[in-house]
Amino acid sequence: MKDSLRFLIIILILPITQSCTVANYHLRDALSNNDQKHSGICDINFSLILESSYHTNTFGTKNTNHKELTEIKNKYITSTIDALHDIGCNAIHTENTESSNFKIHIKRQQSVSALPQEWLTGLSFGLIPSWGTRPEQFLFSFKSINTEKSYIYTVDSKSYNHLILFPIFWVTFFIADEYSTFQKAITNFVKKS
Repeated sequence: MKDSLRFLIIILILPITQSCTVANYHLRDALSNNDQKHSGICDINFSLILESSYHTNTFGTKNTNHKELTEIKNKYITSTIDALHDIGCNAIHTENTESSNFKIHIKRQQSVSALPQEWLTGLSFGLIPSWGTRPEQFLFSFKSINTEKSYIYTVDSKSYNHLILFPIFWVTFFIADEYSTFQKAITNFVKKS
């Protein structure tokens, strides 16, 4: 009985002790300040296409299921409307890509396997630190029909792993938010193009 209780306690503690990682998303190659400035008034009728998949080293690539994909797409639509309203644009979503004047294409290609250096941290129970970048976790492609400009933003995931990070691992829930990173990208594109 004591052995099964110990086993149960260990199983319950394992997910908590693995959380010695702080991760964030890094928006790569944002448009520079030298570009044309946003006028502040705009009417945007946008369409949004979302592709989502997960990759593991063991099982390969698997597409996101339909229900989860719908939920994620709805969050992106809401994030788009919020970001555009914040910069003074009227935004309306349409499913018809032909009638939209602003096209958004999002590719989520999340890698959920550990990086090679993270294995060393895991095998040392967090004593040996590691850090790494998972490149191109998200690709945000924007195309404005009105300005005839388009741009693709690349988002990398950076993580830092060490036992010392255990007291602050919870900040990842706030700083590794794909929707706020998306809002930064769309705001940058509309203001600078």
